[in-house]
Amino acid sequence: MVKFLNNAIQHQTIPVNILQMILNLAEFMQHDREVIPIDISILGDLAERCKAYAKALYYRELEFEVSPESTIESLISLYTNLGHSEAANGLLIYARNTLNIELKMGWYENLQRWQEALNQYDQKVIEEGQDNYFVNRMRCLNALSDWEILI
Repeated sequence: MVKFLNNAIQHQTIPVNILQMILNLAEFMQHDREVIPIDISILGDLAERCKAYAKALYYRELEFEVSPESTIESLISLYTNLGHSEAANGLLIYARNTLNIELKMGWYENLQRWQEALNQYDQKVIEEGQDNYFVNRMRCLNALSDWEILI
């Protein structure tokens, strides 16, 4: 049965309502202490595909305990989608200070930390010697209402 569920989850043409049923079944079985042996990361992916962000957050936080580096980006996105910007900012600081992960420039934009995002893009322009981040920089300047530089 688990093999068939895994095949259904990974199949791209399965309707979302069927995927939600599988997700609900996994949650129900977990509450009943009869856990379906499906990997937590697969359940997290499934919940994100179904746009069940609260469930996805639950599974990603469980996954974070085992493999924090691989779940940082997904957790930041989920916290942002759920309106938990403080949690996302805290996770960003934790990733930088504790896990020593190189932060992606887009994370700052997702968290609407426009000045830090702009600083990162400017740093990349200096390092690379060419402006491959023109649109990104303009987006930051627009959000900061820095019209003089923008124009």
